[in-house]
Amino acid sequence: MTANTQNSSEKIILIDKHNYSGAEETETIIFTEYKSLKLFYAKVNRTRKPGLPLPNVDFNNEIVVVHCSADENYKNTNQLTVLKETDNELFIRIEELPKKKPDNSALNVDIEVTPFFVYKMPKTNKKVIIAK
Repeated sequence: MTANTQNSSEKIILIDKHNYSGAEETETIIFTEYKSLKLFYAKVNRTRKPGLPLPNVDFNNEIVVVHCSADENYKNTNQLTVLKETDNELFIRIEELPKKKPDNSALNVDIEVTPFFVYKMPKTNKKVIIAK
């Protein structure tokens, strides 16, 4: 990881996460405007009352990356990182980090979830590519 890539990764902020996305497939989505993000939250909020509020994002200066997992037995947490940065492209990827188990084993109950993670990062003129 170059210094420039590390700098870019440090500017990525996790702003929201929840256990139910309703995703049928694992996907990572980039939002560059409010309307699309609002539609995503409308889909998530169909089964929630009250619904989740939209995160505060300044789309003039930021973009949003949402990662949804369709794995119902998901036990990890995620971190969005910059993999590589060129003059024209920014490669990002979702890294699965091991979830720390609670000390109390009674709390370690398997539940079915389809979590989503919402990140914001500085807007760029570079093409943002999601690496697998």
